[in-house]
Amino acid sequence: MELKKRIVPLSFLFTLLYIHCTVDYAKGSVATMVKSMTRRRSIQEQVGAGPEDVCAGILGPGWQKMSTNQSPCPELVVWVPKKPGFSEFVQVNKESKLEGGFSIAIFCHSLQLLPYNIQPIFKPFVNDKGESKGTMFQLLENIKNKNCEAAAGDITIRSDRAKFIDFTTPYLSSEVYMLVRGSHEWNQTLLTFLKPFTWRLWITIIGACLFIGVAIAILEYRVGNPKFAIPFYHKLVMVVWFPISTFYFREGISLFFRYIINIIKALFGKYQ
Repeated sequence: MELKKRIVPLSFLFTLLYIHCTVDYAKGSVATMVKSMTRRRSIQEQVGAGPEDVCAGILGPGWQKMSTNQSPCPELVVWVPKKPGFSEFVQVNKESKLEGGFSIAIFCHSLQLLPYNIQPIFKPFVNDKGESKGTMFQLLENIKNKNCEAAAGDITIRSDRAKFIDFTTPYLSSEVYMLVRGSHEWNQTLLTFLKPFTWRLWITIIGACLFIGVAIAILEYRVGNPKFAIPFYHKLVMVVWFPISTFYFREGISLFFRYIINIIKALFGKYQ
């Protein structure tokens, strides 16, 4: 009984301490949350009060170098297009604010290389509904004959646009490709087999064939081959035909090709 009387006050004391610590922790969490929300709201108010530095979000806060050179345009208004589909080059969100893109990153890097400082002010070319205000041609006409204004994005260089505006050097060939099934037309002729070799190589091949045929004919004539006891025209045909047969026919020829060779020989014998 005495032990129970001692345990009950101790447990009650520990419960009070736990509740007190929990309340202090909750108050600290609420205070931290309020401070964080207040700080975030003040940052948003500062951003909304002036133009947002998009290049700082891409290259970092210290993207501009300290330069004493006088800039021709301390602030440069840059118009950017808004496209509903492909947004990798220029990304404009639903609130008509520029978030970045490949073309914008290239533009910021180009400004970083200049010998003087220029603060770009990006303005999406949109209407009150957040949609595109017009075509790319109208966007370029918007900066016609204006100082310290430019346009950034995947803008195609065309001759009609170059009449009233200056373009930079193209940094990317932005083309549209389509993969289709190739169709090969049959435009072969009888002389197509001559195309792989040059005329010098063909002369060399023909000369080698004639040389081989003449050399074999001389050797066969010296040993007294009875097949060479034929007229000169037959000998000439044999000299020309033998090298050709060694090029296009192999040993152990089939009966079908043997039949064709016999027909050719018969035709040669017929027109002699």
